[in-house]
Amino acid sequence: MAFRFRLQPLLDFRISQEEEARLRLAREIAQLERQRQALEKLGERRLQAIAAFEAAKGQAMSGARIALFFDAIAGLDAASEFQRRTIAAQEQVVEEARRELAQARKARRIIERLRERDLAAWQTEERLREQKEMDELVTLRFGRGESLLAGGGG
Repeated sequence: MAFRFRLQPLLDFRISQEEEARLRLAREIAQLERQRQALEKLGERRLQAIAAFEAAKGQAMSGARIALFFDAIAGLDAASEFQRRTIAAQEQVVEEARRELAQARKARRIIERLRERDLAAWQTEERLREQKEMDELVTLRFGRGESLLAGGGG
């Protein structure tokens, strides 16, 4: 008789929940990395704007052109600040996804421990059943007067 875990459908469900949580965490981490890369690009664009302003300082510039440089740099600073807030929010999402994964893993492990206990109990019962069958066989042979040492060949 093969072992059959009574809560196998629940274990399968918990395994799929854990996998979904793992995939969600991976997606959220990837999103966080994209947000960080976007911030890095904004920083690079800011440095390029400053370098362009420094290069243009050697030439005569109108007030409007100077204002354009300052507005561009200020706009990049504002975009960078917004991006930092976006990253902070995404970090919270990642932490929540980590907590969900830990919770799903814990729920799966609880059911797996139950399965291990049930399996150990089944194995014990199976050994006892086999031992009982062997004892009955020995009793039957002994009752018929067969010698166990002779191999029971009669």
